[in-house]
Amino acid sequence: MRVLQEAWPRVPAARFFRALRNRDIRVNGRRVRDDGPVQPGDRIEVYLPDSDFLAQEGADGSGLPDDDRPDYLVVHADGHLLVVSKAQGLSIHSGEDEEGSNLVDRIREDFGDRDIRLCHRLDRNTGGLVMLGRDDRTLRTVAQAMRDGAILKRYRCLVSGVPDMGVPVRCADGTAMKEIRDSWEKPAGGRIRQVHIHAGEEAGDRPVATRYRVLAVHRGVGPEGSDASELEVELVTGKTHQIRAHFAFHGHPVLGDGRYGKNTINRHYRLRRQQLWSVSLDFRKIPKESGHPLSNVAGRLFRIEPEYDDPRFRSGKAGGRSPSPGGRSREGSPSSRRGQRRKDQR
Repeated sequence: MRVLQEAWPRVPAARFFRALRNRDIRVNGRRVRDDGPVQPGDRIEVYLPDSDFLAQEGADGSGLPDDDRPDYLVVHADGHLLVVSKAQGLSIHSGEDEEGSNLVDRIREDFGDRDIRLCHRLDRNTGGLVMLGRDDRTLRTVAQAMRDGAILKRYRCLVSGVPDMGVPVRCADGTAMKEIRDSWEKPAGGRIRQVHIHAGEEAGDRPVATRYRVLAVHRGVGPEGSDASELEVELVTGKTHQIRAHFAFHGHPVLGDGRYGKNTINRHYRLRRQQLWSVSLDFRKIPKESGHPLSNVAGRLFRIEPEYDDPRFRSGKAGGRSPSPGGRSREGSPSSRRGQRRKDQR
């Protein structure tokens, strides 16, 4: 499926999976129903409505503009689990003080499945990987696996300064990080608009723990020649706004964060949204058992690259130096989301 999604990135990924279920895809002349690898020279035929390809090509056939990005990208899909990468600015579900559509509703519509539900949350202005379950058993399995540390979820972000606080720890996959521990306060009332971090525990507080490592240091790029850093982050606890609030408390706000950051810093970088991405999901501790709802992702690692708004911070630019962040293996490029039948060959 990845070959088709890369060939036609603006054709909704759900259309390809629907064609697969309907056996409307042929590989070397044979109809296939299951996703699988292909080899160079293989002939792939897919039958889809003309409207899908007209949307892909644009009115003049020259292709849609590069800045017309989809709302979400499909990284993995099977009968139990979806892994998608959502764009910044898109709410994951209704009820977040946002009008209009949201991630869950769009995926339900595109896949024709009203039972799809979120496995975990992600802030509206945080981009990146999100898991969704297609049945109750999958939702329960993912929730338990995350509690047990069998699914490792990592983030990357840009922060002001160069953090050095915390104690050294070794993560479940062997990665060396530093861990900071404090207390987290949820404001009284209804929706959470802002949380508070305390060095000492106060009445009603809950423990909060965040792990991080510095991937790159960008010298002199901030206000008055200050530095900035790119971090890889892992949550030990999963509190609302945890990454943003915790690093801001220690004097290293996420760049572009209008709630916990500093306006003077954000104006300097000309950023209007937080530079924070959910970049990896590690299923390598999931057992490869027949009938297990996560069997199709067991042993796999999915990674994406963060799309920072300031191009200087992409791919180690802006004079950044990397303190050996380690390997960056990926499962491949994600695909984009969103009559008479047309036959196209690749």
